[in-house]
Amino acid sequence: MSSGDKRLSKALVQTGFVTQKDIDSAIEKQESTNLPLSDQLIKDKVIDEEAFLALISQKFSIPRYNPQKHVIDIEVTDTINSEQSKTLNVVPIQIQHMHRILTVATTTPWLYEKFDSLELSSGFRVEPVLCSTEEYRKLFSAVYYGNGASSDIQELTEEVVVDDEEKPEESSAESSDNFNVEESDEAPIVHLVNSILVRAVQEKASDIHIGPEKNYIQLRFRVDGKLREVPPPPRNVFGLIVSRIKIMAGLDISSSLVPQDGRFSIRVGEREVSIRVSTLPTIYGENIVMRLLDQSTGGITLQQLGFAASELAKIERLLKLPYGMVLSSGPTGSGKSTSLYSMLRILNTPDTNIITLEDPIEYRVPGLRQIQLNTKAGMTFASGLRSILRQDPDTVLVGEIRDGETASIAMQAALTGHLVFSTVHTNDAAGVPTRFVDMGVEPFLVSSVLQVCIGQRLARRLCKCAEQYIPSQNVLERWGLDVPEDAVFKKAVGCPDCFHSGYAGRVGFFEVLEITDPIREIIMSGGTSLDIIKMAISSMGHRTMKVDVFEKVCSGITSLEEAAFAVLM
Repeated sequence: MSSGDKRLSKALVQTGFVTQKDIDSAIEKQESTNLPLSDQLIKDKVIDEEAFLALISQKFSIPRYNPQKHVIDIEVTDTINSEQSKTLNVVPIQIQHMHRILTVATTTPWLYEKFDSLELSSGFRVEPVLCSTEEYRKLFSAVYYGNGASSDIQELTEEVVVDDEEKPEESSAESSDNFNVEESDEAPIVHLVNSILVRAVQEKASDIHIGPEKNYIQLRFRVDGKLREVPPPPRNVFGLIVSRIKIMAGLDISSSLVPQDGRFSIRVGEREVSIRVSTLPTIYGENIVMRLLDQSTGGITLQQLGFAASELAKIERLLKLPYGMVLSSGPTGSGKSTSLYSMLRILNTPDTNIITLEDPIEYRVPGLRQIQLNTKAGMTFASGLRSILRQDPDTVLVGEIRDGETASIAMQAALTGHLVFSTVHTNDAAGVPTRFVDMGVEPFLVSSVLQVCIGQRLARRLCKCAEQYIPSQNVLERWGLDVPEDAVFKKAVGCPDCFHSGYAGRVGFFEVLEITDPIREIIMSGGTSLDIIKMAISSMGHRTMKVDVFEKVCSGITSLEEAAFAVLM
């Protein structure tokens, strides 16, 4: 135990906050978790974090972090880089050059030794302020990926290039008198918006939410499927941020009372990111949501997505068929398009004519003829699909089948010698055939052209800091599945690398339902999705998504909590 942890444990025991037994137990667990003593005690629920912070602040006479008082200085990253920050568990927030004082936020201010080494390396006298684990995460993100970004991030921010290729016709509103570039001091706003975009790309966010409140802006990133707040810019620049984003997306900046949709692409370093923008009027101003799609992720293979070897072999065999339909089902944001593009890349050869119709185009792939839906010009999925079939395609991708007309045309295309890929919203793979029947497609047509239905979900992948444990027997029995002898169950812990969430990245859960003759008979007779799945399991040993989920839990890839959520979705 370090001298700092000894000081902490002594103070906690003296005040009656914990017992020596609690301390000894936490120290023993520290050997495997490598967590600070305080984090281990909080994790074990021996102490409440807020009560603990209040006690430490009083006991060691260390002020609590206050966002109004401790505003981040831009140049703080010149004193400590991100690696030092993680190692020492401190975040620099303010500099007083005249008095050579560096203010840092930390969750472990009683570890005085680290301040000595920091003073030697930085040349400043260090004054700590106490923060919670969540505050530390947000501050680290703000300092090293936000306005107080490191030089690397700042260089990327300055290199953000807006690609006009996807941009709609330029709105006449761009030159509107309502937005004067010189008067609004555009350069800082451009830099601010760029820094938000770069930071979102760096944190691998799928969405950016910018919401106006009465006295502040709420800025959130959706990372690994979960929204989390990040330090926002001042409320008084909100209007300028909205105008800048609208200009980038080719929207009308003079109109703020109706919803608008647009898109643009940016290049951040070597990465190209497509961004779809949606604005919606609210009582305090326009709410903005931006969907980010990193084009580099379009090259993910089926193996990398997480398909089991048996399912992978089934898909690769069915992709060799000259006609029929391959459908991917699941909720919004479950990776359906990514899966289909992985399949199209297998088929993308010079002797195959592949045409896609999408809204929007999610991945740009050389060799594919990709068409952007344009409802304003009268091109819907149905009308666009009719035109595509006159272009002599071998393979067609329809972004989504939403209605009976599109479903019927897609079915007819598959029946006349085309391999058709698309997505549909159903709860599972077995629900796809019945969904088409509900949309008005004749059962005989559905049974004739469907080749394979893929159900999928996404869940968060455990970070490397995950901790192995043995779940209770009651929890395992609820799954109703056999636990392998070599099963390794892990649970989320949290560390600076995963912003203390316990998760980093995502993993896919899949089920691949091949439409065989027995299943075709059920579709023809008007059977339900339950009838279909029972037949698939009994006749060909269908591997359900529940089985795929449980296998990945037993491999320590994700947690039981994440898996249960995915199965219930």
